[in-house]
Amino acid sequence: MTVVLGIDWGSRMLGLAKVSLKENVIFPIGYLQNDGDLYFTLAGIIAQEKISQIVVGLPNKELAIQEKIQAFVKKLQMFVEIPVEYVGEDYTSVEAGAMLSEIQKDGTAYKKTLAKDTVAAMKILERWMMAN
Repeated sequence: MTVVLGIDWGSRMLGLAKVSLKENVIFPIGYLQNDGDLYFTLAGIIAQEKISQIVVGLPNKELAIQEKIQAFVKKLQMFVEIPVEYVGEDYTSVEAGAMLSEIQKDGTAYKKTLAKDTVAAMKILERWMMAN
């Protein structure tokens, strides 16, 4: 069974989501801090969730962020030997924020930010699934 991990990379946080291609249902995993433990923690999640492919959101216009994301993927591939694809992530955070403003009327801004990263990862997987 193919399980795909979606990643919304950010300089402070990464949003994570997964989809089993057998069921075609996207599930949120949560978020990780982009810190010194990131690659070890992410490798553990990849093993635990039996991930066989990774999809990372990549902005179409922001070259500096593209380079940071590509450097992240290159380093991640030193920890796990799993194919990685990129998908355009433009406006996924905006879409996620709009969804969350409808769902979480009374949540704090901090919680919304963390949830937004996760929902953006779900949107990245949704776009990837629509393209494949």
